[in-house]
Amino acid sequence: MKVRVGYHAMIILSVNLCILACGRRSSETPELGTRDLPSQKALDDDEDRFAELEKLIRDQSEALTKLSTDKSTLQEKSNNLEAQIKALTEQLESNRTLTETQKTEMQKQITDLQAQKATLDKQITELNARNAELQKQLDAAKAENARLERELAAAKAAAANGVATSTSTTTPSAAASQFHGFRYADPDKVKNDCLGVPGGSTVDNVQLTSSACSTTALNQQFAVLDPANQYFFIKPRLSNKCMSVISSTEGTAVVQKTCTNTTDQSWEFFVRGSTEFRIRNQFSGKCLKVLTDGKLVQGDCNLNSTYFTWFTAG
Repeated sequence: MKVRVGYHAMIILSVNLCILACGRRSSETPELGTRDLPSQKALDDDEDRFAELEKLIRDQSEALTKLSTDKSTLQEKSNNLEAQIKALTEQLESNRTLTETQKTEMQKQITDLQAQKATLDKQITELNARNAELQKQLDAAKAENARLERELAAAKAAAANGVATSTSTTTPSAAASQFHGFRYADPDKVKNDCLGVPGGSTVDNVQLTSSACSTTALNQQFAVLDPANQYFFIKPRLSNKCMSVISSTEGTAVVQKTCTNTTDQSWEFFVRGSTEFRIRNQFSGKCLKVLTDGKLVQGDCNLNSTYFTWFTAG
């Protein structure tokens, strides 16, 4: 059973290790700054841009398919000319009964065929260059499309819940009382390791790890900020960045990155037992997982592994 958890409930969790369901946002829930809600016009403009990119991707994909067909046709003609040139050359060199006139005529045919082949080969080279350029444009359009799709999803969710999104890379820090620790349950339930940022790094793309829990270790303390009821930003205390996934692929690293308020940085908590819970990413739909070497990755939430299971820590 999945339970939605509000920020105020997260504070209670750190004291009594329980998860409470929440409805609407509490007046005590900290807001993510004083940002404006995304306007309908801004959403409409993004929708239009998204549609344009979708059309561009379709057009470029069709153009690439046509280029590939044209290239295959030209290559086949070039290969046929190559075979004719070879046959005529062999005949010219091996047939001792040819008259000088016949030899001259045959040589002229070979020269003409070579000229035709050179023209075709030049066209093939130009098609290859055009194909490479189109592929580059298509890859860029797909990347931009994926980025815009994530931003649109975040903006729509924010607008629906009355919470703003922003391209700003900063959000306010939480007060000391709002920091929490997260301890995971290893298979034998004998380890006492907690989620943390190695060395207290403040650098982007540092992979999060687990290490022995310490109530005084600031690199194991996190703020849990509520952007839209069900989903939360989890921010390491020392870096004030956001816990993020780098893709939707199984087993990829969970890192800290500058906050962008996008779904790859949004997480939800859901209960697994009376005091245990899992932490799932909104963008990938996968859960926070500890590898045997202590590194944090994302994995299939449906697997019944304690490496996915967490408790609150002091």
